[in-house]
Amino acid sequence: MVHKPIAIMMILLFFVTGVLTLGILSAATARGADDNAGGGETQAPPPATETPPPAAAPPATETPPPAAAPPATETQGAANNESSADFVNSILAVHNNARAAVGVPPFVWSEKLAADAKTWVEYLASSTCFPQTCVHDTEHLGTLGEGENIANTGPPRTPPQPAEMIQRIWLAEKNDYHGGPPTTGITMPGAGVTGHYTQMVWNTTKAIGCAIATSNSTNSDILVCRYSPPGNYPRPPY
Repeated sequence: MVHKPIAIMMILLFFVTGVLTLGILSAATARGADDNAGGGETQAPPPATETPPPAAAPPATETPPPAAAPPATETQGAANNESSADFVNSILAVHNNARAAVGVPPFVWSEKLAADAKTWVEYLASSTCFPQTCVHDTEHLGTLGEGENIANTGPPRTPPQPAEMIQRIWLAEKNDYHGGPPTTGITMPGAGVTGHYTQMVWNTTKAIGCAIATSNSTNSDILVCRYSPPGNYPRPPY
């Protein structure tokens, strides 16, 4: 009888221990189920970082085409095979040598005077203009404020020889000039005309421009030179 209570107590102890063990296992099982069910919210992974597309490349810089070269300036008056520069230089040389001989300043070339001379010489070449009948442009010279010399010689030369014409016709009048006011008119042997020469060396004239043309009707070269300011006033030229 002494051992029976001990046996009962041991049975009760085993029972209680078993109940407690089942409770602990149930709680652990329930917690594991909750964890597997995803009761805690898992954050989504951050989105992948996108690399923005590169900025568009700036347009290539275009070099504008070079501006067209301006057209070359053609001196009025050169004809046939003679270059413009030769034409201008030969006329300036013969005039300025004559001016230097009497101590007056040299001429400069004027495109405006050359253009005016060209207009008149082309008119003369289109008309029947013989050496003694080529007239001055009296209608326009006063308005333009220009003086004028005209030479006409034939047969025509290729290329024309304006310097030779000036020396043979106008500069030759120097032999007849003996001071005083000029005498004007048509240059002829023994006429005593000096106005072409005096216009060449007139001390207040500063610029010259000339043009030459060939007259087919008279088979001759015609040279016209314009001067500014004009000379041949009733006084000595220098």
